[in-house]
Amino acid sequence: MAKQLIPTKVYKDMANLLKKQGLIKEIPQLKWTTDNSCFGYLSYIEKKNKTTGWVEYQICGIYLNRTFCPNTLKNFLDNPKWSFKYFYELVDTIAHELAHLTYHNHSEGHKKLTMKYRDLFYENYGYMSNHNSVVEYLKDCKAE
Repeated sequence: MAKQLIPTKVYKDMANLLKKQGLIKEIPQLKWTTDNSCFGYLSYIEKKNKTTGWVEYQICGIYLNRTFCPNTLKNFLDNPKWSFKYFYELVDTIAHELAHLTYHNHSEGHKKLTMKYRDLFYENYGYMSNHNSVVEYLKDCKAE
C-alpha cells in the first residue's frame, strides 16, 4: 500500500472513525484546493425538491489546502514549531468540514459538533500532546 500524505491520513482516519460510530453517513471525497483564503471547505450543490420545497444538498467533496499544513514526515520534521501547530489546525479543519455534513451554517450546534469530532479523533488516536506523539501517529506517512 502506498504511503499517504499527512492530510490524507488524518482525513481518512477521522472520517472512518465518525462513519463507524454512525455520526456521518458517507465519507465525501477528499480533494485539494489552492484557494489561499482558507484551510479547507465543503463543496456541495443545493437542489430544491420541486415536490416538497425542501433544499437538498449534494456533496461534491471536502477540499483541503496542503500549503497550510505539513504533508510529509520530512516536511513535519524540518520545521517542528510550525508543523506541530498546523497539524492541530489540520485536525480542527477536517472536524469543522465534516461537521458541515450535519450543519450547513456556523451555528452553535456546528461548533459543538466540530469539537465533538475533534475530541473523538484524539480519544481514539491519542491526545498527541507533544511533538514525538504526533510523529509516532504519522510514522506510516510518506517520508518525503
